[in-house]
Amino acid sequence: MGFTNYDRYLVFNYTHMLQNIYGIEPKNICYVHGECTGNEEDELIFGHGNKKRIMEIKNIIDGYDRRSLFQSERTNQLEYECLLRFMQNLEKDVNRCKWVTEMFYNRFLEEPEIINVYGMSLGDVDFPYFKQIRDRWPETKWRFGYHSKQDEDKIKILVKRLAIPDFQYKTFKFDNPIFREIMDIIVAKTGIIAYEEVKSN
Repeated sequence: MGFTNYDRYLVFNYTHMLQNIYGIEPKNICYVHGECTGNEEDELIFGHGNKKRIMEIKNIIDGYDRRSLFQSERTNQLEYECLLRFMQNLEKDVNRCKWVTEMFYNRFLEEPEIINVYGMSLGDVDFPYFKQIRDRWPETKWRFGYHSKQDEDKIKILVKRLAIPDFQYKTFKFDNPIFREIMDIIVAKTGIIAYEEVKSN
């Protein structure tokens, strides 16, 4: 399976692992939330896209407003108001991030043969990006890597939300020859002398 410069990469963390370990050229990588180069000019996007949680907090606050308030309720309301401000300040501009990914996709005319998904939480915050990809390339096959039963369950939920039919996706557990091949490449390229496997439940 390997990572090559014939592929395109959407990266949700800030590191240069693909360049440093696999030799992937920067033109083939889109850093959705910015990249960490060590320069002062680095613009990293932190935060969340959890509008549902913001609405839940607003509803809790509205519930307090409709009741006569005892001191303990007033204290709780103030805590929720602080939490709401905190959540709103940390809300990331998902539309701006999607615009960045759209510009990246527009640079490549060919449709991908397969979309590989590795190491993502597959939570609600990731869904807009998956939907964007699914809408753009509805016929492309998908392959999802997972570590645990919980990951596998999240994949099932995601493919259902995206309406990906069974014949259009596969999954594989990160405890197979493909995963070992990736680990061996990392060990060889980084000069690690030995590594110890940690078994997850």
